[in-house]
Amino acid sequence: MRIRKRAILTGVAAVLVALIAAASAFLYFSGLGAFLWFIVTLEDETPQPEFAQRLAESGLVVHTIGGSRPATLALPAGHDPHEPMPLLVALHGYSGYASMMDDLFGIPSHINSKGFALILPDGTPDDDGNRFWNATGFCCGRAENKPDDVAYLSALVEEAKTLGLIDHTYAMGYSNGGFMAYRLACENLPGLAAIASVAGSSFNDPVRCDSATPVSVLQIHGDEDDVIKSDGGSNPDLGPGSHPAASELAGRWARRAGCDMPPESLPSIGVSRFGSGTETTVSRYLNGCRDGVTVEFWNVSGAGHFIIAKADFMDRVLDWLFAQRKGA
Repeated sequence: MRIRKRAILTGVAAVLVALIAAASAFLYFSGLGAFLWFIVTLEDETPQPEFAQRLAESGLVVHTIGGSRPATLALPAGHDPHEPMPLLVALHGYSGYASMMDDLFGIPSHINSKGFALILPDGTPDDDGNRFWNATGFCCGRAENKPDDVAYLSALVEEAKTLGLIDHTYAMGYSNGGFMAYRLACENLPGLAAIASVAGSSFNDPVRCDSATPVSVLQIHGDEDDVIKSDGGSNPDLGPGSHPAASELAGRWARRAGCDMPPESLPSIGVSRFGSGTETTVSRYLNGCRDGVTVEFWNVSGAGHFIIAKADFMDRVLDWLFAQRKGA
């Protein structure tokens, strides 16, 4: 069984080591099953046409957008075209693909219950054949000519608005996709209200996003991530340079919105399927923030680059995102 992406392979190996070291026998064997499922998921890419058909067969209203670089747009079944709904852009990790965001997080299965539109695009292949988002010089993709993914994703959002009435736009990304979500915020994607980054980061130099309009940010990171390190750092497998610590990144966006410092500590929550139920600490910036902005950092104790999340993980994330109404 072959996996193209060295960085994800490293992260998955770290997950298995953590399960062996920290879990009970029952959890370990459950975790091994999830680990093997994760590897199989990563190996089989689903091309956009087949993925769109799969979603349509599940009862969603599906469009192919993006022209020569197609992406899938999924809308709720039976949605009133005159009723505004949120739009989520879901961004896969390095060497991933659009269907990965379904395989890993099950995002499309929430479309009807939450009433939102979903764009699932693909990055472009780098010189090694791994799909990537041109988010920062550090992460990811080694390619002589890198695409303008901000322009591409912005055009997808505008095209989606011609097929459904959109009130606010949101972005969620995993790993390299998390970097790209931050890049969209840095570049002031029109209508962007909030982003969620899972195991992602952003430019190491905070000045790079100084012109950004404040948006709400949810940073989710495992404290044992050795691919995109929670404490910040470098990874030669991904690219040159480095990235900031997850807590520092949250603080930057809070300061950008004028939030009071330091953050408040909220009750711990359970995010990891193999956590204690309170393994995830929550730091929130809310007081003093302009324009209704909220910034939170969910620090998942014991989790690596891939967080084997609980069944209600996406409910938590989507509810958090769609509660943020700034940016229309």
